[in-house]
Amino acid sequence: MIDGVIRDTPKRLAPSGRLLMVHNSMTNLSQSLRLMDEMGLQARVIAEQSFELPCYIDRAWLDQLGGTAMGLYSMQDGRLFGTLYIVEATLS
Repeated sequence: MIDGVIRDTPKRLAPSGRLLMVHNSMTNLSQSLRLMDEMGLQARVIAEQSFELPCYIDRAWLDQLGGTAMGLYSMQDGRLFGTLYIVEATLS
């Protein structure tokens, strides 16, 4: 779904427009930023905020996906935290 929005953006964005997209650390932000670049978009993270992940998030599953090494989450006082990112993209 994220890739589809990014791929469609250059066709729909006005020359002076911008795309604002919310990502969280459990998505592949670096992949999205690479795709935006490939699609002719200039992207930057304009805000980020840490948040405690809900108790139903399975840490073992996150670890199978790459865990802390991939930046999917962090641990603070024995609790799981993620990060929300606001990405802004404009036409290059």
